[in-house]
Amino acid sequence: MRFIQLLFLPVCSGFLNNHIISCLKRDFQVKKYREKLIFSNKNIYPVKVTQHYTQIIKDVKQLSLPLLVISASNPILSLIDTISVGKVSSVIELASLGPATSLCDTGGNIFAFISVVTTCRVAKAFAKKDDRKMNYLLNDSFFISFVCGSIVSITMFNSFGVSILRLFLGNPSISSETALLVPGAMKYIKIRMIGYIPALMTSQLQSYTLAKRNVKFPLKTVGFTALINIIADYILVIVMKFGLVGAAWATVFAQISTFVYMISYLIKQKENNYEQRMLKRRMKDIGIFLKRCIGPAVANIGRTGILIMTSSLCSCCGTVSVAAHQVILSWFYLFCPIGEAVSQTVLNLFPSYLSTKGQKFTKETWSFISTMCKIAFVFGIIDASSVMVPMYIPNIFTTSNEVSLVMRSLSPYLALALFGHVLASFFEGLLIATGDTKYLATMYSLNIIIIGYFYNKLSLINVNVLWMIYVSSIGTRVIEFSFRFLWMHGKR
Repeated sequence: MRFIQLLFLPVCSGFLNNHIISCLKRDFQVKKYREKLIFSNKNIYPVKVTQHYTQIIKDVKQLSLPLLVISASNPILSLIDTISVGKVSSVIELASLGPATSLCDTGGNIFAFISVVTTCRVAKAFAKKDDRKMNYLLNDSFFISFVCGSIVSITMFNSFGVSILRLFLGNPSISSETALLVPGAMKYIKIRMIGYIPALMTSQLQSYTLAKRNVKFPLKTVGFTALINIIADYILVIVMKFGLVGAAWATVFAQISTFVYMISYLIKQKENNYEQRMLKRRMKDIGIFLKRCIGPAVANIGRTGILIMTSSLCSCCGTVSVAAHQVILSWFYLFCPIGEAVSQTVLNLFPSYLSTKGQKFTKETWSFISTMCKIAFVFGIIDASSVMVPMYIPNIFTTSNEVSLVMRSLSPYLALALFGHVLASFFEGLLIATGDTKYLATMYSLNIIIIGYFYNKLSLINVNVLWMIYVSSIGTRVIEFSFRFLWMHGKR
């Protein structure tokens, strides 16, 4: 399924650029009658609305494909590992790779809040042409990435890491067949943890360059990473037969090589000067950065926590329901990067459309918000339409008729979840861009408590009911975030 993602995301972006956005642009050009004089009490000035729309469309087209590809970079590495191990290794090693890559990818998604804050703050500094501020922010994000990466790596190297892995496996008993996957999965995870710190730092470099509107270089780094990983997998897994361990080392080598490549490029281009700051000033800046991280961090943990609760309860629904749930959940994860790309586009572009005087909303700001809302809606429809595959071609995933029937019954919930995820990501990006992170932290904390309460009160656990509750949580986020943004910044 990850292979489908690699094909779907560029095609989706190309379709959006060549058809949907072009149609939007033509519609905006029809509205030339709106180019009129706007009268006020003090002066008269012309506003050319179509110029705003044209620039917005140009900026979105420039960033859409790079952000989609970069969002899929972690699945690319996992896909290459899976293909390599599947060719030459045993069934147990291949099965062990599933939960191991899932845990590693989930860890990367949780700590994506550092990249979110880096993007948001660097984009604001870029709009003000404050090079020194951008350099400071990159250095601070490096420090925080190093600390977080070190904590995660140390955690996964001790016995607590085994407990986390068993949670991803549904807490199997020692005598069950699933428990046989733990040793191989832990070998893979411990090696991957060596590259966790450079992987986090690479994410900050990508966010930094994208916030400065340098879209070509991050795309090159994704291609460079994939190429290094393919070569290393071929040598270590296919030729030398190292199996699971070889795949892990190949990914780590690719992550470290990419980090070195990006750092050397920035030094060569003299895009970053590591200016020295007084210790007191540096600690203050890091404290401000961490404060901005609270909202996005709680948001990521909340999203992951709700999905983990859903999967844990699904383990009590029987083998058929669990199998169908795993397919539907995997498909949901497969197309989540579309929503993340929409959110990242908002974070990158929003500061440029604010008034430089007092960061006020202008007509240009509302034009950007309106255009991005339409684009998010289109992306949501495209995302939801992908559900046709598990609904009408379930035989791709299973030969069991019982599992296929359950998958069909869950497909409508999957479509609503994918569509709602894109809209929720759009409004979440707006709230983060406007600095309303305390509200995000509060609502995500409240939501996970409420969802946990409903799950605990279920007298009969059914996979359809679980997905109904999960979809309701996504719809609740859309309502909460949209109302909050309009309440705080709506036109008055």
